[in-house]
Amino acid sequence: MITIITGASYTGKTALAERLMIRTRTPYLSIDSLKAGLINSGVMSVDENDPVQVQSFIWPIVKEMIKDAIDKDQDLIVEGRYVPELWVVDFDDSYLQHIRYTCLVMSEGYIINNFESIKEHANLMQKREVKDLDEDALIAENEKYLEICEDNLYPYKYIDGDYIIDIDSLLM
Repeated sequence: MITIITGASYTGKTALAERLMIRTRTPYLSIDSLKAGLINSGVMSVDENDPVQVQSFIWPIVKEMIKDAIDKDQDLIVEGRYVPELWVVDFDDSYLQHIRYTCLVMSEGYIINNFESIKEHANLMQKREVKDLDEDALIAENEKYLEICEDNLYPYKYIDGDYIIDIDSLLM
C-alpha cells in the first residue's frame, strides 16, 4: 500500500510519516529530501522557493516512484507538499486501489491559538531555520488545501482543537 501524506507547510507531515513508518515498518520518502538532493546535486535548477516550479519538476519523479513501488508490490509512505491538486489523474484505477491519501489541514482558529507552538515545532523533524513564518500566509495555505480536499472529495485530517492524529485512522 502507498500512503500519501500532504498538506500545508508546518502541519506535521514529516512527523506523522515517521510515526507511521515506525508503526508499520514501512519506508517513507520525503519529497523535501528528494528536492534537496536534486537541487544540491545540480540536477534540478528551478527556484526552490517557487512551489509551482518545484512541483512541476519533482512530481513526475515521485509519481513514477509510486507506480514502481506498486508494480513491485512494495509499501511506501510518501510525504510532502508538492503533490498536485489533481494527482489522481496520474494513476489509473489499477494503481489508485493501492493508494491511501490524506491531507493535513489546520483551521484558522488552531493557527491563531497555537502559532507560537507551531513555530517552536517547525524544525522538530527537519531542522530547518524558521525566521519569517507568517501567520496570515499559513492560514491562507491551509485554507487552500482545505478547498482542494473539499472540491475533490479527498480525505483530510482537520486540526482544530488538540493536535491529535490517529494513526489507525490512516490505515483504514
